[in-house]
Amino acid sequence: MLPHLNNNTSIDAHANQFCSALKKRGFSGDIELDLANRAVQSVDNSIYQQFPSGILYPRSHNDISIILLTANQPAFADIVFAARGGATGTNGQSLTSGWVIDLSRHMNRILEINVEGGWARVQAGVVKDALNNAVKQHGLFFAPDLSTSSRATIGGMINTDASGQGSAVYGKTSDHIISTTSVLSDGSTWHCQSMSSDALHRSHVSNKLLDTALRRVADIVDQQAQLIENSYPKLQRAVTGYDLARIRQQQADCPTWDFNRLICGSEGTLAIVTEAIVNLEPIAKHTQLFVCSYNTIVEALHHNERLNQFLPLSIETIDDKVIALAEKNILWNEVKSLVVCPGGGVPGAISFIEIMASDEEKLSAEVARFEDCFESTKNQWLNYQTLHKPEDRANLLALRKKAVGLLGSMQGQARPVPFVEDVAVPTPYLADFITDFKQLLDRHHLTYGIFGHADAGVMHVRPALNLRDPSTINMVRRISDEVFSLVRRYGGVIWGEHGKGVRSEYSPATFGELYPYLQQVKQAFDPHNKLNPGKIATPNAEAQLTKIDELSTRGQRDNLISVESWEAMAELPYCNGNGTCFDWNPNTTLCPSFKASGQRLFSPKGRSQLIKEWLAQLGEKHYNVNTAPVSSIWHLPKKIMNHFLAKTSQTPDFSQQVLKSMETCLGCKACATQCPIHVDIPAARSQFYAHYYTRYLRPVRHFFIAHLEKLLPIVARTPRVYQFATESQWGRHLAERLIGLVDLPPLSQNTLQTLAGRYPMRVANERNLQRLDESERPRAVIILQDSFNHYFDASVVADTYQCIERLGFIPFLAPLVENGKALNVLGYEKAFAKTAQNTAAILDTLSKYNIPMIGIDPSITLSYRHEHAKVLGYAPPVMLLQEWLIDNLKHLQWKRQHHSGKSEQAILLLHCTEASQGAQTATQWESIFNRLGFSLIVKSTGCCGMAGVFGLERKNQSLSKRAYQLSWQQIVEDHPNALLVTGFSCRSQISRFGHTSTPLHPMQWLLLHIAKADRENERNLLN
Repeated sequence: MLPHLNNNTSIDAHANQFCSALKKRGFSGDIELDLANRAVQSVDNSIYQQFPSGILYPRSHNDISIILLTANQPAFADIVFAARGGATGTNGQSLTSGWVIDLSRHMNRILEINVEGGWARVQAGVVKDALNNAVKQHGLFFAPDLSTSSRATIGGMINTDASGQGSAVYGKTSDHIISTTSVLSDGSTWHCQSMSSDALHRSHVSNKLLDTALRRVADIVDQQAQLIENSYPKLQRAVTGYDLARIRQQQADCPTWDFNRLICGSEGTLAIVTEAIVNLEPIAKHTQLFVCSYNTIVEALHHNERLNQFLPLSIETIDDKVIALAEKNILWNEVKSLVVCPGGGVPGAISFIEIMASDEEKLSAEVARFEDCFESTKNQWLNYQTLHKPEDRANLLALRKKAVGLLGSMQGQARPVPFVEDVAVPTPYLADFITDFKQLLDRHHLTYGIFGHADAGVMHVRPALNLRDPSTINMVRRISDEVFSLVRRYGGVIWGEHGKGVRSEYSPATFGELYPYLQQVKQAFDPHNKLNPGKIATPNAEAQLTKIDELSTRGQRDNLISVESWEAMAELPYCNGNGTCFDWNPNTTLCPSFKASGQRLFSPKGRSQLIKEWLAQLGEKHYNVNTAPVSSIWHLPKKIMNHFLAKTSQTPDFSQQVLKSMETCLGCKACATQCPIHVDIPAARSQFYAHYYTRYLRPVRHFFIAHLEKLLPIVARTPRVYQFATESQWGRHLAERLIGLVDLPPLSQNTLQTLAGRYPMRVANERNLQRLDESERPRAVIILQDSFNHYFDASVVADTYQCIERLGFIPFLAPLVENGKALNVLGYEKAFAKTAQNTAAILDTLSKYNIPMIGIDPSITLSYRHEHAKVLGYAPPVMLLQEWLIDNLKHLQWKRQHHSGKSEQAILLLHCTEASQGAQTATQWESIFNRLGFSLIVKSTGCCGMAGVFGLERKNQSLSKRAYQLSWQQIVEDHPNALLVTGFSCRSQISRFGHTSTPLHPMQWLLLHIAKADRENERNLLN
């Protein structure tokens, strides 16, 4: 039986006193002190882990002022803070043992867009891609282009002075900041914008702290100008922390002071940025992308330096390790034909060169100039293509953006990790530098991957380390020191893009005599060292910078997890914190529960961290999750007692916090395919449930949902009883109270038996299948039913059969078999294994006739490839409808003959599990419709919020509705009469929230329009 685990939620008197003081002052945000939230916030995208004391989620600038004003009381002198946004930092920038101030949950509004002025005013928690989506319609964008732009916040970009692709032309974040609003360490407000020298020396800021700090910085810049000039590297990507070299800028005869240059890159050590006015650039309308293939990355970098003289918009390069991992990604099918070497095969390095021009004529001239350069250097190792299709360009750039995640998916205990990845050197030396860097790592017998911005002299090198190996931290120290020495030899820096964080340890050696002046800046703004202490600079000689081998690594906590439990969870423990699942876009599949709730606790990254903490605590109790969970009738008294204690105990089991997070997972499986590491949260949830419910009572709804496939035949024989439960007020009330389910769908008015009586269907049995002759066999197909469509939407089954027959095929309807998906979802492991084996026996009997088998519902069909395959050791060969149709387009015996006017256009919404499989799903449906002479548009959407029976559970109503509103609602309202939906659960969701008739399945729409077209053809023949 699962042991009781430490919840570690007891709040010491000091923390409790601080929370009370915050509330008394009027703090309106959220305060989280539980272990679950602290565990999720204990990691970023670095190798480190540090549990904070608590997390504060402010709702306003005033809330942050309250936090710092309260912390300045003598009673709270020891309390420190770190501001946090998307938590995509690779150097532990936002990790702290103090209090995290997370601005991403509530302070994420775009406050104003000024198209004429070319700027936007945003809160610090706004995601970069969300801002660009809002201003795209005006032909504008916020230029710094990060690979993490789908989740990186503007505040985080300011804190690290982020850059990315195209920085050689567009610069860094600091080049696009017009003004900032911040809270200083004493709780006061600072509105920062450029000012003239005269204005600076005349002004007397009412706040003494700010007045003193600005004057101290100005004095340092004036008095130490030569030292600053000598100390700051002459690099475009020299992320330095406090950018004293660019605060004072010469504007004609009047120098100006831009203290935003001080804030950008300061990592929250001087002030907490709450708002910013950012400059917006016109979107380049005339661009061209070239892709070049090489044998090695060093060859690529040598060639890139020659290309740099033509000033491209960007040159992005990836090495053979990234390419090898990309071949296993679903995106590779879209790009592999674009990167073939002259002799065939896969290249050892790829560069993506993008150029832009002000008009088409100039772009053509630039294209010719680059192609001349390519041709003049072309030899046995170089191949290039000029890409003309927008989708090719988008797919290749998306592949480059996935480089970080792809490296994280490398198999084995040792995985590429960031700790020396941001090195920047002058571009003429980049190829030689990388050659030496590779030799350095080869001497340590390490595998590594390389990718980055060759045009800016920044290549991200990620050595593969086993973070669970106790010697790892010594390796981190040794390699970091050696790389630092190597970088210095080439005149570069070790922190060229992603900020300093714990690598601030190298600041004194980098800046030498200037470093004490950086300490004076810190002292002036944060005299009590409350803001992200240990990073960038210390306020005095007594305080210490955090060392790279001082913080705990994720692996040290992971070492508590038993080897058996680690292996049982597949890829989940390898979640590297990249945060792809924090994608802001409601119309992407990953991750609906995070998007609908706004809580990182309910994201794949959050859940991965919770499961790892759960496994660590189980390891301390010598419990392995790979051991089959045992739950018998003899455990019932203990379960009842545990259930009662869970409701009353002041120190509940940590497992209950994990349960709360897992119960909000919609099981869309997008994480299993869209996450670069392929973290499969639904699979982990199933394992968690199996063990959790050995200790606690299952809710009644679990028994009902899990055994629904067995109950439905009984329900169908007594339809009036079910009708009472779904249509009467008393029945609905009882279903909600006793089972915890609401809005149960009605049974089909016409059962499949009734429909079969009107339109006879061939049964897939031995006699019928054996009677097929060789000419018929290529056109035969077996349709597998699922319980949901069979009992609740029987017309879809019948119409699919008829449509397939109309298209010239010979369909057979397989007998209804249990799929067991609900059993798997809820952790009934033994029952699901038995169901999968029984179903496989039936499917194996059918498959011996070598006739394709197709499923109607995408979620059920895909479960054969995933959940069933894990139990059986192989995947039953069941295809999606569109997969089979695409493979058999040549056998289609129907095509629209006459077009009467403009063809009606259909809009298709895919089931989220289906959509997450890749872009080919959408293009397959579009190709099928086009081949038949019809027009179809597949809309990109997230999850509808139903997800099987998730949306029917009473406790999930608000989350389910919110998910629907985020992505589906507007599309449904815009296209009420032309909407097609593949998933049964999605059609059910529209029925209850869409205020419109239930949409058709695409096969139903095709059947209707094929019949209509046939009637038109008959009329035309008669006339």
